[in-house]
Amino acid sequence: MSTPKAATTTTNVNANIPDITESSTIYVGNLDPRITKLDLYELFIQFGKIYKINYPRDKISENYQGFAFVEFQSAKDSNYVLSLFQNNNQNNYNNQLSISLYGKPIKIRPQNNQLKDKKNNQQFILKKNNNTQVDVNLLPVAKLFLKGLDDTVDLNQLKIIFNKFGELVKDPELVPLKSNAQMVGIYIYFRSYTDSDNAIKSLNKKFIFNKQIQLEYAFKNSVSDTISTASKKQTRYGDEIDRVLNVEAIKNGLL
Repeated sequence: MSTPKAATTTTNVNANIPDITESSTIYVGNLDPRITKLDLYELFIQFGKIYKINYPRDKISENYQGFAFVEFQSAKDSNYVLSLFQNNNQNNYNNQLSISLYGKPIKIRPQNNQLKDKKNNQQFILKKNNNTQVDVNLLPVAKLFLKGLDDTVDLNQLKIIFNKFGELVKDPELVPLKSNAQMVGIYIYFRSYTDSDNAIKSLNKKFIFNKQIQLEYAFKNSVSDTISTASKKQTRYGDEIDRVLNVEAIKNGLL
């Protein structure tokens, strides 16, 4: 898939990358609603390795809200992008390079305008070690949702079952179902989509602990998983961009 038509102009691009921000995340605004997450990936992967793209949708209309957060592997990559696309005059940036998608010039600046002189206290686990699990909210893991079991389920035994299909990056996580107080939902976090696909193919609508389960990819809006009447329009994990980012994360040793 190719990136939408873009008009690009460059002037006086400085080869030296300034330290504009300590964050590895940039804000991308003024986005046309026709732009997809994959379009953003194909645009920004040219400038650095990407961890994650957060592209919010309106909860009612389901349309993209016109902005996104692109997280790179390191602050060096985000600083490189900012040094090229310095187009926020409020921060005294000089216009150097601009791109228009669907006729609208995109706006790029540090996340929440967090410049380097502001401390960023958020710390994430980027790599696994013997004593920690990865931050599943940061890295593009394969997230499943299991229904059909009650709160007496043995999570350790459940972990053993799913480990047969591949590596889990976090222990199974139990959440109550709002539609049934006696039943629970369980999030399963696989390292790769190949393993999660195999788990769904083998276990969905099968019996575990003498109960028939339903196993599918979790909704990206986690509240929707716990409500039985969740809209089918809600986006689930496992789309094309999720899988591309997952492969990149594994290839670069982040998962």
